[in-house]
Formats: sequence, C-alpha cells, structure tokens
Amino acid sequence: GGGNEFLIKEKKSLQIAKQKNILVVSAAGNDQNEINPKYPETQYYPASYGFDNNIVVMALDKDGRSKLESSNWGNVVDVGAVGTLISYGQSAGCTTEMTGTSQATPVITALAAIIKSYKPELSPQQIKRIILDQSDLIIQPEKKILSKVSNKGKEELIEVLLPKMIKKVNFQKTIQFLMFNSELASNIKP
Repeated sequence: GGGNEFLIKEKKSLQIAKQKNILVVSAAGNDQNEINPKYPETQYYPASYGFDNNIVVMALDKDGRSKLESSNWGNVVDVGAVGTLISYGQSAGCTTEMTGTSQATPVITALAAIIKSYKPELSPQQIKRIILDQSDLIIQPEKKILSKVSNKGKEELIEVLLPKMIKKVNFQKTIQFLMFNSELASNIKP
C-alpha cells in the first residue's frame, strides 16, 4: 500500500520499472488531501515520485460524477474511476464491499492491460496517453481557503468553491478508440 513516507527502495523499483518499459498504476490515497509537489507534507507515495510511466488514480463516487470525499486529489492525479462499494470475494464464498482509491485503481489497471494486449508495441507513456485522452472531463467543485487583508489591516480567511476539472475514465470510449485506430503506435505521442 501507499503512504506519506518517501522510500528509496520503492522509488528505485519504479525507476527499474521505467527502464524496463513497465507501466505502473498507483492509488492517490485516501487522506482527503490535495497532493501538491510544492509541499512535501502533502505527498503520497508511490503517486508522488513523478514517473511518466505511472498513472495515478483517484476514486470517484458510485455514479462517477464527483471525487469521493476521502480521495486525495491534485496535480499528480491523472484520472479518476469509481471506487465506491466495490465487491470483493473472500474465503468461504463470502463477499465484502470496500471503498477507496485502492478499489478504483484496478479499473485503470484492467484498461491498461486490455490496451497492452491489443497493442503490445505501445509504450507505458502511450498507454497512459490513450487512457487520459479518452477520459471524460467532469467539473468538481473544490473548497479553497483564501486569505485577504481587510481595510483594517487584519487578515481574513474566506472559504470559496472553485471549479476544478478532473478526468473520469471512459472505458467504452477507450476500447472504441483502440478498435478503430489500427496504426495506433505511430500516431500517439507520450
């Protein structure tokens, strides 16, 4: 699992994956934080290592219309997928439902695997580009705390809602894109 701690062995593993042309799909985490590369305390690893062969996934609500409240978000996040009440099989034939970015990440992993099986010559960067280019943009209101200095010289904090565009994976659109673009590798830039 991921976390807030930078681990040199983990980063080296991702560097080796990049050298070997392996795509990595990482969960953005469930800390309700904006991951911002400018602020070390907001990082979530392995999402924050910054490799271009890594797709970082946040969780969306059950309808796929907005970010799941617990999901991390920010500039390092590439795409969102439904990560709410996902059923998992357990021993003795039982199932359980779980929610979070670890439940959204397998959706993107499966889509990447389908793309790779259909077009094995594609690089991790090209697969990532296909997934992102075929994703739908949705608007997610985002709370921001702004400060201003009042006319009396006091700092005031103001909470505002700002629109933020996020990408929602579109599985069907991506598969259709693959089916109707036979000369794929030569046309996609990472």
